[in-house]
Amino acid sequence: RELIQQIFTALDPRCRRLLKLKFVFEWTDQEIADFMGMTKNATSTAITRCLKKAQKFPFMKEIL
Repeated sequence: RELIQQIFTALDPRCRRLLKLKFVFEWTDQEIADFMGMTKNATSTAITRCLKKAQKFPFMKEIL
C-alpha cells in the first residue's frame, strides 16, 4: 500500500488519474476512454506509457 502511494504521488496528475481508474477502480480501457473522451487505443497507449514512467522511479528500481 505504501508503494502504491509513493507511485501515485510521484506521477503527474494525468497518469495518476489513468492508473487509479485502471487499477484502483478496475475500469476497462474502454470505460476510461469513454469517460475521458479518448479512443480506446489512445487510452491503452497512455496507460502503458504511465506504467513505463513508474518503472523508472528510483524507488522502483530498488524493488525490481
